Amino acid sequence: SIKPNNTFCIALYGPINAQSRVIARKYIKTKQYRSLLDVPCGFCTEYFGLKKDEIEINYTGVDIAPALVDHYKKKGIRVLLASVEKLPLEADSFELVYSRNLMEHLPEYKKALNELIRVAQKEVLIIFSHYPGANTDKIEQWNGIYINRYNKKKLEQFLLNNEKVKTLYWEPINTQECMVHILIK
Repeated sequence: SIKPNNTFCIALYGPINAQSRVIARKYIKTKQYRSLLDVPCGFCTEYFGLKKDEIEINYTGVDIAPALVDHYKKKGIRVLLASVEKLPLEADSFELVYSRNLMEHLPEYKKALNELIRVAQKEVLIIFSHYPGANTDKIEQWNGIYINRYNKKKLEQFLLNNEKVKTLYWEPINTQECMVHILIK
């Protein structure tokens, strides 16, 4: 049985009532989206948070870890095994595409962002564990895990150059985390 009880997993996926998760769920509830893609879904924390907050939404999770995908499929949750860089989904499949604390852990963000935007109908909501800043991209690895900080202007320019993107705006969460709302045409 898979349980999110070790320090690394809790740090990576975070608790159900993490401030960024609570803020995102309140936002999702106000927007009344009908479908959500959660990438990476990990321990399906967003699924359980949405249920806890009584938010009716068609949930699909995606993760690259076979054990997690198998575990949550057995619990009846729609979860797909895939990489964020190659989602096995049709374009415009979900009203909202949600990603929390993923971009900082990839070798680069372009393929992943293009895929998230490709499958979104209305919005892509990305939570960064560290604010993108004014400095150049800082790409680092620690024990094989990327812990990156991106240049905000460069990231914005990349997003706004995507033909599906109408606009974007940033929302601070706390001293470390922030959300970017990417609105789709």
